Amino acid sequence: MIELNENTVEAWLDDAEKFTYDFMRYSVCCVRTVGVEPTFSRQVLYEAHKEWVETCTDWKNHRFHYGVESLSYTKIFAILLHCLSKRTFVTAMEEHVANDHRSEFEFNGSPQERAEAAQDFLGAPDVICALDFSIQVLCFYEVHRLGRREKFDPRLTESVRHDLIHFLVGSEPHSALSVYMAIKPIFSRD
Repeated sequence: MIELNENTVEAWLDDAEKFTYDFMRYSVCCVRTVGVEPTFSRQVLYEAHKEWVETCTDWKNHRFHYGVESLSYTKIFAILLHCLSKRTFVTAMEEHVANDHRSEFEFNGSPQERAEAAQDFLGAPDVICALDFSIQVLCFYEVHRLGRREKFDPRLTESVRHDLIHFLVGSEPHSALSVYMAIKPIFSRD
């Protein structure tokens, strides 16, 4: 679907087009599994990318007393989640009809769960895309982290996911720091 390796995050931070392409590709594949075909605003995604890069730079240079050489992936993707979830980048949604001519992903659940996932997406499409992308990428890097002593077991339950969605679409504006504090326990190491 998208290539993740030790250079991917830096490549995304350096190149808005690469990030936007990968983000849209990932999101489209996931959303199609629940029968929805989204249309994205590249311009809005470029604006979110710009803010993401600027906020990461600011955090790296000013958030910590002595500065840091790099931010943790949890911080980087909390900032991304904040920058994406406060914008409307899904501009249209239509019913997706599977096409036999190209590879399709299948929903891994019951028809009732698929219908519920579709309703969740339709209720908060931008937040769902941003959250699922950020969480999946973070999980990949945690699973493949060098020096891990024990198997990574994310603490993201369906209930916690719904709480995060509610937090991100809530009436109160959130900050990058509050998003970081909300997702940090999912990825904390014992």
